[in-house]
Amino acid sequence: MARRASAEAKESSLELLLDTICNTFGGVLFIAILVIVLVNMSSRQVNKIPQKSRAQQDLELLQLQHDLEQARSQLETLNETASQMETIKAQFTNQESIVLAKKLHESELNISQTVISTTRSGEETAEMQQKINEINEQLEQQSQELKDLRKELENLSVKLKGVVAKNSRESRLPTAQKEVGAPDAYFILKQGVLCNLTDPAESRRSTESGTQFLDPVLSAGLKISEKQTDISPVTDRLDSKKIPGRHLIRVWVSPDSHIQWNLVREALVKRGNPYELILLPDQKRLSYGASSRVMRSQ
Repeated sequence: MARRASAEAKESSLELLLDTICNTFGGVLFIAILVIVLVNMSSRQVNKIPQKSRAQQDLELLQLQHDLEQARSQLETLNETASQMETIKAQFTNQESIVLAKKLHESELNISQTVISTTRSGEETAEMQQKINEINEQLEQQSQELKDLRKELENLSVKLKGVVAKNSRESRLPTAQKEVGAPDAYFILKQGVLCNLTDPAESRRSTESGTQFLDPVLSAGLKISEKQTDISPVTDRLDSKKIPGRHLIRVWVSPDSHIQWNLVREALVKRGNPYELILLPDQKRLSYGASSRVMRSQ
C-alpha cells in the first residue's frame, strides 16, 4: 500500500510540473507573439509618415544657421552694451562723482519741495482770495442793508416829526425868573412829577457828612404827562395846599421836566402866583448848608 501511495504522489507531482512548464511556455509564447504584433504595427505607422525631401531639409538648415547668426549678433551687441555700462559705472564710482550725484539728488529734492510749497501757497492764496471775495460780497450786502435801514430810518424820522408836530404842543426851554422877596412855597419838578418840598409826605430829609439834603418823594407827587394840556390838576394841587394866588412860589426844574414846566407855569400865571424858576442841573440834589437855612442845589 505504501509503495502504491508514493508512486501516485510522484505521478501527481510530475503532472503538476509538466502543467506548470506548459503554462509558462504558453505565456512566454503569447508574450512573444504580442511583441511581434506591436513591432509590426509601429513599423507600419513609421512607414506612413512622409519622408522630408532633401531640399526642405536644406532650407531648414539654412534657416537655423540664419537664426544662429542673428543670435550671435544680438549676443555681441549685448556684450558691447554691458561693457559700455561697466565703463560708465566705473566713471561714476569715484568719490567726486558720488558727491555730485548726491548733490544732484538733493537739488532734485529741494526743487520738488519748492514746487510742492509753491503749489500749496497757490492753493492757500486761492482759498484766501475766495474768502476775501465772500467777505466782500457780505460787506456789499451789509452795505446795501445799511442803506436800506438808513432810508427806513429817515422815513421813520419824517413820520416821527410829523407825529410829534401833530400830537405835541410847542414848548421852549424854561428861563430862570427871579422875583423880589422870600418865597412862600417851595416846589420841585423832577421826572415829570411836581412835589411840595414843605410837605413831609412829598419830601424826605437826610444828612450826609454834615449836610442836610432834601429829596422829593416822586410816588407822592403830582404826575404830569408830556402830552397833558389840562392845567386843572396843577391848580387843584395848589389849592389843596392852601397856597393863595398872591404868594411867591419857588420851583426847581430838572432837565427831564422842561416840557411839563410849561403846564405848571400856565397854572401859576392863571392863579396869579409870581414864581421863581431855578434850573436844577442833572443829578444834583437840594441841600441846606451847615450854617444856613437857604436851600441850594448840590
